[in-house]
Amino acid sequence: MKKLFTGDDCPNCAVAKQYIADHNITDIEIVHIDPSERSGRDLQMQYRVMGVPTLITFDGETEIDRQVGVIDFTKV
Repeated sequence: MKKLFTGDDCPNCAVAKQYIADHNITDIEIVHIDPSERSGRDLQMQYRVMGVPTLITFDGETEIDRQVGVIDFTKV
């Protein structure tokens, strides 16, 4: 499972989301984080997201890879 954490006004997030849509990538869940809301801050803390975009790959519940900033989708 993969999760892409994104935020508002993030140009790299917009590029990543557009790439996912253009290439019909279905195995990445896009998770929007709004740090002005409690739920957004909780997500940031739970997944230790310090910047967006952040792509985290999981094996079950275990994180096995993390990319922050410009995502290299050729390695995803």
